[in-house]
Amino acid sequence: MVTLNAPSIRSNEASEKQLDELHIPVDLISVVDQSGSMQGKRIALLKETLNYIVDRMGPLDRLDIVSFDTTAKETLQNAIWYHIQTGGDKPMGSGLEMAIKLLRNRQATNPSGALLVLTDGQDSQRHDYSNLMEQLPEDVVCHTFGYGSDHYAALLSQIV
Repeated sequence: MVTLNAPSIRSNEASEKQLDELHIPVDLISVVDQSGSMQGKRIALLKETLNYIVDRMGPLDRLDIVSFDTTAKETLQNAIWYHIQTGGDKPMGSGLEMAIKLLRNRQATNPSGALLVLTDGQDSQRHDYSNLMEQLPEDVVCHTFGYGSDHYAALLSQIV
């Protein structure tokens, strides 16, 4: 067994400006599940995930949040905590379509882009999303995050 540790770029001598220069700007679209099945710990963990992402964003990064229902970090975090609530019942496909449309219609792009799907996978209209995901721009990667021990992993693996 071999264990390797990469050297840390966060030294006592590195300034915030130097760290920002090492960060490659990224465009993130997060598709957020607000359905009733996400209540309780799931929605709380989803919100923590989004705030974790916001905390690590650089000055040139962009984040869009698309829910299954339809600039400052503090404003964004308040929106995450107070406006993402459970109770909707729209299909995941509608959120994915909107996110892909946002990514395809960007007027300016960062060197890196990602689509984040945050859900328990309990879709109100479960079907094959492979045709829809083929429309994702080539320079964008998709990551799925399943919430709850009973999340529907088969659907999430189908999306990526």
